[in-house]
Amino acid sequence: LHDLNKLPDLWKPEQFSKSKTFGFLAQSLPLSVEVFLPKRGYVPGEIIPISAKIINDSDKAIKRCEIWIQQDVTFTTPTTWIREWTEEHFSRVKRPGFSARTQLVWNSIPYYVPALPPTDL
Repeated sequence: LHDLNKLPDLWKPEQFSKSKTFGFLAQSLPLSVEVFLPKRGYVPGEIIPISAKIINDSDKAIKRCEIWIQQDVTFTTPTTWIREWTEEHFSRVKRPGFSARTQLVWNSIPYYVPALPPTDL
């Protein structure tokens, strides 16, 4: 277990972005997403206020928008170190889609990090 209070980088804001184009020979203009989080580390039971800007410059309509947890799991032993990414669909935030050549802005959409059940560790 790690004490998140002792990891100062987890208290810094996080911003990331991604773009995608559609088509093979004639590519469309991009669909771009920028996400902003007030900090990097969250614990079970906490609410993450997610802000995002989705710019759809493509000619494709977006059917829906969803947010879910991607969990970073690190296993360590005296001789090995293994890192694994898993998509855990504990809970989702769903928003309706929007049309082509428009943009959508989310301001502090609450995402609840589910509490973990007790274990026998």
